[in-house]
Amino acid sequence: THPLAAAHRGGRREGAGRGGRVAGGHRDQRRSTSARPAAALAARLSAAGPSRRYVAANAIRGAAVRSADVIVTSTASAMPLFDGAWVNEGAHVNAIGAYRPDMREVDAALLRRCAVYVDQRAAALEEAGDLLIPAASGEWSMDAVRGDLADLVLGRVTADPQRTTLFKSCGLAVEDIAAAAAIVAAIAP
Repeated sequence: THPLAAAHRGGRREGAGRGGRVAGGHRDQRRSTSARPAAALAARLSAAGPSRRYVAANAIRGAAVRSADVIVTSTASAMPLFDGAWVNEGAHVNAIGAYRPDMREVDAALLRRCAVYVDQRAAALEEAGDLLIPAASGEWSMDAVRGDLADLVLGRVTADPQRTTLFKSCGLAVEDIAAAAAIVAAIAP
């Protein structure tokens, strides 16, 4: 496990009970524009992982974002999904949707607060509307990207687990291959 992932997974597990983080795990909240599939997914995930609580909702609420340690966005949105000021200090955002230069899931306010990492710099410079749109308007600079996956894996950059971080993925074939290899390894006898 990479130190960035381990730090975020292990660093904020205090609190328990209703409305708090589940002891020994995180409360995960899934968002979907389709209520039934989101509810079904939340129920399946909750049954499979008792140390986590999964919540489905059809709208992003400030309280949900404020209470999250990890936020994953995966949409084809053209507008930011939430106010970046809502994200807790030390939280991590995986922005894996918005795969074209005219799409975005996060706002410039969040980018300015985060240590930003990308899957690949060249891809981000061409496709990452989350970064390109605020850079074009002068609200943020592409120079603020701290590193890419290769930099993280090879240890050329390190992440501060206390700092808010954002990973912007444009989607690379190597990521699909790695995911497929992990699935094959998990189901192989």
